Amino acid sequence: MVKRQPMRSGPFTFCRGALRVPALLLLVPLAAHGQTAPAFEEEVGYLGVRRDRVAWPTPESLVAQLRSPIDQVRLKALLLIGVTEEQAHHTVWAQVSPTKVFGQGVATPDRVQLTYAALGSDAAQQVIIAVQDSEGQMTYVAVGVASPRGWERVAAFYSWCKYEANDALGQFFQLHPAPQRGPATPPRYELVLRASGGGTGIYTQHEAHFRLYQVELRRVLSFVSEFRSCPLANECTFEKRWFSPAVVHGQAGGVLVESRGRGRYTAGNGLGIEASIRALENRHLGPATCGSTPRQALRSLANSRADEEIKP
Repeated sequence: MVKRQPMRSGPFTFCRGALRVPALLLLVPLAAHGQTAPAFEEEVGYLGVRRDRVAWPTPESLVAQLRSPIDQVRLKALLLIGVTEEQAHHTVWAQVSPTKVFGQGVATPDRVQLTYAALGSDAAQQVIIAVQDSEGQMTYVAVGVASPRGWERVAAFYSWCKYEANDALGQFFQLHPAPQRGPATPPRYELVLRASGGGTGIYTQHEAHFRLYQVELRRVLSFVSEFRSCPLANECTFEKRWFSPAVVHGQAGGVLVESRGRGRYTAGNGLGIEASIRALENRHLGPATCGSTPRQALRSLANSRADEEIKP
């Protein structure tokens, strides 16, 4: 699924090859103008989003509270970054047989990350607080902006990280250079979040990009970044997509690359490892063939299921 919000009307180039061949989609975004997003919870695939605004203390003091050994201090800080009461508490099981519920305890983050970055069009920097709660199998990100009254949270995100075995926080939260025609000081970034889910034999990861417009964090791009289906023993079909900023027709835009493949995941063939390492996976990709395509092909790509073929 690919969504760019908003876009300029006009021609796009859609480049596509056969199985295990990358497809390139050139995207030309508009500035983040349009309707204001509603201030209530929404979802982007498996990514949870809330946009209620909450006053913050200084980011450094909030991070210190998240690391506090005192439950009530830590609970208050978790609620400030957008964690719900239910998410902030873990069930405590009695060490008896048969086991039973003993009570509840406040979550203790095992990773807390503080980052400053310019997510808007000007040089002002926003603050991003990322938290990993391994016991609860959750990751969280909250974005705050500075105002004359102090700091204020403008967006919060969460994802169940059960399917990310290695570096769940690093998989969930990244900063990518924003599409622009020339260098800027400080650099401008997009907040990039990836959330995954699935079931028996199925894995799906969604990627969403966010930029700041005035004091609102808006989603400018979202798509299914990875899909893997293994309905039979070791026989899998897989898809991967990644976005790179680029100048398209003289305007700041980007390129969306798509690759598809099929193979068996066995202990000796290395396919499982190569599917998780981009540099190795790319060895299986062939040359792409390109051609002009009408805008409805882009809508077809945006609305298609992961297992459907796109025919430009």
